[in-house]
Amino acid sequence: MTASTRPTPPKLPRPQRAPLATSPTLDAVHQRLLERPQLASQLQAQLWQQVTSTPLLEADPTQEDKYLVTFLWRGAAQRVLLFVNRLTDEKNLADSYMRRLPGTDTWYLTYRMDADWRASYCFLPAPAAAQAPWLQGSQVRLRQALDGGLPDPHNPVTCTNRRGFVQSVVSLPLAPAWPLGEWPVFSDAAAGADRFDGGGLGAGRGDAGAGSLDAGRLDVVADLDTLGRQIWVYTPALIGRAQSWPVLLVLDGEVWLKRHHLHLALAQLMEAGLIAPAYIVFIDSGGTEQRWQELGESDFGRYLSGPLLNWLKTHYAISPNPAERVVIGQSLGALTVLRTLVAYPQLIGAGISQSASLWQDVLFNELNALDARQTPLAGTRAWIEVGSQEWILAPLQPKAVHQLRQAGMQVKDMVYNGGHDYACWRINLASALMQLLPGPNALPPLSALEAAEASGQAK
Repeated sequence: MTASTRPTPPKLPRPQRAPLATSPTLDAVHQRLLERPQLASQLQAQLWQQVTSTPLLEADPTQEDKYLVTFLWRGAAQRVLLFVNRLTDEKNLADSYMRRLPGTDTWYLTYRMDADWRASYCFLPAPAAAQAPWLQGSQVRLRQALDGGLPDPHNPVTCTNRRGFVQSVVSLPLAPAWPLGEWPVFSDAAAGADRFDGGGLGAGRGDAGAGSLDAGRLDVVADLDTLGRQIWVYTPALIGRAQSWPVLLVLDGEVWLKRHHLHLALAQLMEAGLIAPAYIVFIDSGGTEQRWQELGESDFGRYLSGPLLNWLKTHYAISPNPAERVVIGQSLGALTVLRTLVAYPQLIGAGISQSASLWQDVLFNELNALDARQTPLAGTRAWIEVGSQEWILAPLQPKAVHQLRQAGMQVKDMVYNGGHDYACWRINLASALMQLLPGPNALPPLSALEAAEASGQAK
């Protein structure tokens, strides 16, 4: 499949415009600048002394449980585009242009958001003498420009996107939380970055780093003849060979391992007794074109349940119970998760699907081919979630959930207030794993919204 022939997601405008609002703080400064423009420098300095961190959060005086979220940028520019995951509409960029305080180099834009919202964001300033980078060429160039914007220098909370660019993260007070506080940050050295690439089995053995409470072992497997790709296998220190253990199969493994150090974050949850100890297998996507081919229309579940699983059985003490084999994916990977559970339930019986690319018909075609009356998916379990800001995907999830339940699958149907966003996915993974592989200290749902969405199980 080539880039010109592969299916592409529909590019539809937001059904409702992003909820733009006004900030009392910025409105007051703006009014004073209009009245006394000679004080621009002084008033700007006072504003930035008052705002100790960004975005500026103000309780909405007119609506309970809503916040006025004001993004701020300072710098000389002809125009500044604010990119907020799934608030910025690629079909209506004008709504994301920031406003400039008169006589200053301070730019701002305010949204009215529910108190459980989380999103990654960045800034794209356009120099006065240059064309705006987001206006240079095709949809692909636009996407590249948006993904590669500048993080917020006044916000220490960040998240790395798929392309490796660091973006800032805004989380409102009722957004789901990481069970142990903030999402943990590990240095590349602590995560074992020097061992991400290397020779065959065992090339990466050793201490996973000081960031883990009880360091495990990272194996780098580059046996391309056997497995057809590079994989990485993390063995937490809690695991021994005396018994078999669950296994997590993580799609887009290079992103989760190298960008987010997921093995160390999950090791902390295991050590805290929140999720069961498990091997973590990171599966390389092979690059953009290979990923589209394998996680799109191809049957990648055949590889996961066949060559990969068989190889793991010979080298690690993985559980023979399909319920303890969990495949994890996002976007195209999330689509692959659901297709794998449908096609190979006797081998892989649990999955976490985050923002599945259900705009493709392939899953629905496969579900329609099942004889739901025989409940062929009985015993399989899935955590299926989508962001409420994903206006293309969110309307499609109820149909998929309904058909999967009809076929016998136990589904946790979740909707979070966010977008197509690693900043959301990484936090939600904790709740999903506590549901599918709970440890002795597993926590209940972390937010009122999560509890409400879980009630869909009884429908």
